[in-house]
Amino acid sequence: MEAINYSDFRANMKSYMDNAYENHETMIITRKKMKNIVIMSIEDYNSLMTTNYLLANPNNSKHLLESIEQAKEGRTVSKTVEELELCE
Repeated sequence: MEAINYSDFRANMKSYMDNAYENHETMIITRKKMKNIVIMSIEDYNSLMTTNYLLANPNNSKHLLESIEQAKEGRTVSKTVEELELCE
């Protein structure tokens, strides 16, 4: 994550905003005597908010983390769309 002072950000705003969108770069904008802010693409922001929402519920969080571990360990089952439709 890159830290950029406010003056530099203001002078090169389009370039920084394009970089945030195109390369999924998150940037900290530093400001004198004021709190810093973060710039990121809307896609990255929405992804972060979704992740926070899903992990906020302890039961859901536990289930998701267990699923990630199972996937890492190769304990998964592959099914086609047709097979899934038969389960309905």
